[in-house]
Amino acid sequence: MLNINCNTNTKHINIPVQRSFFGFDKFIGDTRQKMEHLYENHPEAFISEKQMMLKFWEFYEQLDSILEDKYESFKQWFLRCTSPETL
Repeated sequence: MLNINCNTNTKHINIPVQRSFFGFDKFIGDTRQKMEHLYENHPEAFISEKQMMLKFWEFYEQLDSILEDKYESFKQWFLRCTSPETL
């Protein structure tokens, strides 16, 4: 599981609230708030960085709805990549 610490005293630069690309917002907040929300509701997604990115795209950007029948092949391809930077 990734080492995620949401309770930190570190000063953060305010990140503007980010809407989803296509406007399918289930949760409106900045990236940090979305990651905290994702961790609280889908802790299994934090097993790896790739799983986390995929769940973020699914939940906040509705990637599965956008790709429709191509989503499963994308998901398999994405999870086989050696790292997210490979993209």
